[in-house]
Amino acid sequence: MKAAGLLNKILCFFSRNIRNRLLLLLISSTLFPLLIISISSYYNTSKLVEKQFIDTNLRIVQNTNDNLDNYINKMRGYLLSFVRNVDLLGILIHNTNYEYGSPGFTYIENSLLKLMSDGKDIDSVYFYISSADRLYYMDRQRLVVYIVNHPDMESTSWHSNAIGMYRHIYTEDTHITQFDIKSRDNQNNIPIGLIGKPKHVLSFSFAITNFPYRDVIGTVSINVDVRNLDSIYKKASVNAFENIIIENRDGSLVYPTEAPDFYYNFINEKDIRAEMTSATGSFKKTIDGDKYLVLFNTSEYTGWTVYKIIPMKILNASVNASSKFNLLLGIFCIFVVVVLSLLLANNISRPIVELANYMRNINVEHLEIKTTNRLDEIGVLYKSYNSMAVLINELIIERYKSEIREKQIQIKALQSQINPHFLYNTLQSISGLALEKGMTEIDNAISALGSMLRYSMESVEDMVTIKDELLHVENYFYIQKLRYEDNIKYSINVPDEFLKIPIPKLTLQPIVENAIKHGVEKTVSGCTIDINCFRQGDNVCLTIKDNGPGMSQKYLKKVVSKIRNNKNKVLGTQGIGLYNVNARIKYAFGEKYGLLIHSEEGKGTCVSLFLPLKR
Repeated sequence: MKAAGLLNKILCFFSRNIRNRLLLLLISSTLFPLLIISISSYYNTSKLVEKQFIDTNLRIVQNTNDNLDNYINKMRGYLLSFVRNVDLLGILIHNTNYEYGSPGFTYIENSLLKLMSDGKDIDSVYFYISSADRLYYMDRQRLVVYIVNHPDMESTSWHSNAIGMYRHIYTEDTHITQFDIKSRDNQNNIPIGLIGKPKHVLSFSFAITNFPYRDVIGTVSINVDVRNLDSIYKKASVNAFENIIIENRDGSLVYPTEAPDFYYNFINEKDIRAEMTSATGSFKKTIDGDKYLVLFNTSEYTGWTVYKIIPMKILNASVNASSKFNLLLGIFCIFVVVVLSLLLANNISRPIVELANYMRNINVEHLEIKTTNRLDEIGVLYKSYNSMAVLINELIIERYKSEIREKQIQIKALQSQINPHFLYNTLQSISGLALEKGMTEIDNAISALGSMLRYSMESVEDMVTIKDELLHVENYFYIQKLRYEDNIKYSINVPDEFLKIPIPKLTLQPIVENAIKHGVEKTVSGCTIDINCFRQGDNVCLTIKDNGPGMSQKYLKKVVSKIRNNKNKVLGTQGIGLYNVNARIKYAFGEKYGLLIHSEEGKGTCVSLFLPLKR
């Protein structure tokens, strides 16, 4: 309701004068295209900023995976440089003494130290010599070689997998280092002892063979602390709201090793893989009730997938910041359009407003001529006004003459009313004389006739109440019963609540007159006329029903057609016909009110009048 009221006030303001309408036209013709352009620009800018945001972060994800590939490749390079050392291969093939202090042990120790020195990120090394059945271990914390004699290599995963890869590097993704190497000499198979603290590492293992033979003469495995990936990991994350996840080809988490539940919930989502139709891309995902933008890239080298998960609010903030300028520019343009439209509307409408004010303040009894020197459309308006003023002055004079003639006619009409009043007074005198002589029936008949004449002639109002009409009809019935006696019977059933409903004067008598003429005069047994009144929705329905001979459907259609086609006296009645009754009701109350006729041959006729319940 408040919105509708405000809209009505706005429309009323713009429709008040030509200046406001012109202002509305100018503003609409410029503001709507400007709004469309602004909205389109905002939409396109939002899409462009979103695309740039996605492309930028996608490049970061790709660079992260490239850096991981380079890092893994570098670690593999350290391993290959160790196993391809020709001197080391010679010692493994020909040497049999690897005890502490022996040349063989010293060379192995120096080789392991060089490997740790070259690969600063290598945390520890396992080196197993098959001919000696010994495992050599060195870590960065102590840089001391530990020896495990007769180790149970079958209990280690890297040894058997390295042999199975044959001349290829076996890479084991993030796992906890295995330090509890067991010796077969220990009958109870109890660990010799931990030689380092457990930590999450990446392992690269290789089986050394006596090429070109397939004999395995040793295996080596280097462990890299996954915390060394921090430098690569942190470059991919711009702020604390972004999440970076590195996942291997099996769907296991590579990094970070200590991840919140959110990370595991993400990689365990069943439909994540369905969104990834290519090696790199992006999609939007709802996780734990929040919306995120997910960017991903899968490496062909390692099979690892790097995910960058950014809350949508970060993206929306970037879009809103970029679109703010467009919004401010649009508001400024709207302000300029409104100001220019107001100035232009005032400039164009000012002469028209001046002419309108002049016309508003002129003397309507005599229009004065307004002179102007303008040659434009406003000058044409002034000239047309002057021509109109001359014509109106002539019409005013003619109107005065017409009013004088009308007054004269009214005087003659008042004089003509003397005769009806004389007739009514005469009837009253006869009624009094009949009453003196004891002739009550004559007195009643003359009184009824007098009331009818007074009702018809004296009242100047065209609208009366249903009660007045019914009193008039009862007088009419009384006079007709003097003529037809028992051949005419009637009943009036109108509730008191409808007696004050307005109705055009002399509405019921023509209908009752038709009922008597066609119902009583054309039957031998007489006729009964019933007048009823009831409510029908928001309307009042008055029915005048007789049990006379009725009408055939063909004749009924003819009567209804003539009433609708404005044919007067359709039933041959004298005075006011059914058309006049119908037309006067419609004129008084509207087109949806009026008269309806229902008739059936041999059963009678019913005329229904529809009037408004409230006026």
